[in-house]
Parts: sequence; C-alpha cells; structure tokens
Amino acid sequence: CLFSPNGQVVVTWNTLNDGYGLHVLKAGTGRKSHVFLENQYDIADCKFLNDGESVVCHRFNDSNVWMFNVASGPVLAVIDVGERPTCIGSSPNESLIAVGLRYSNVKLIRAQLPRQSSVCVRRKRGKSKNLIWQCFVYIKTRS
Repeated sequence: CLFSPNGQVVVTWNTLNDGYGLHVLKAGTGRKSHVFLENQYDIADCKFLNDGESVVCHRFNDSNVWMFNVASGPVLAVIDVGERPTCIGSSPNESLIAVGLRYSNVKLIRAQLPRQSSVCVRRKRGKSKNLIWQCFVYIKTRS
C-alpha cells in the first residue's frame, strides 16, 4: 500500500478481495475511485511522483514502466525501458524517476507531468466540420 503525499489517497495492489490490479481508494472513506491494470496480478511496486497525483509502477513480467493519474484517471504513459525493472524510485523534489534494471543498470526518466507541460492541438473530426481538442502529455526519457 502507498499513501499519496497529502494523505488523501491510498494506492494498493494485489490485496483487495474484488480482484487484482492497482486500486485507488479515498483514504477518508475507503471508497474505490479508479482501478488500473485490472486483473493483473504481477504488479511489483509503485511510487508517487512529486505532483502528488501521478503514480509510476512496474510489473514483474514485463519491461514497461506505467504512469497513471490517480486523481483524474487516465493512463499518462507506458514506457518500455528495454528490460525488466527490479525497482523503481521517484524524487521528492522533481519529476524524476529512477528505474533499476535487471542487469545492474539504472535508467533515469524525467517526466513532464500534465500540469507542467501539455500541448493541445485542434483537429477536424471525420467528415463533420466539428473541431475537437486533443491534448498530449510529453514524457521525456533519458538513458
């Protein structure tokens, strides 16, 4: 289990009776607000990033690092780090993620979180002339 920095959210994995996955709960009520990686039993570890709303996780059986926004619900990024992570850490001062890799390497990932940097573009939807906005969050990685 993991508390958010402000103590209002609890993130737990592989521990609830209602299924495997990453469960986001309101700390005051215990009410579930989101489920990520539903039915996945191999979540290894998760950490909050310095914004207090973003969580990074890794699983035992793949080479991805997953990033979620536990406040609003979207998957922010899935980053293939090239080999199976063994541990994950985050900086309390900036959006920096350290990923320990299976063969004694460490990969550092600098994430630009939605509040820090997002780009919105206008696009036309299909044959109609309606314009929609699509926002993209850019995650910068550094090996």
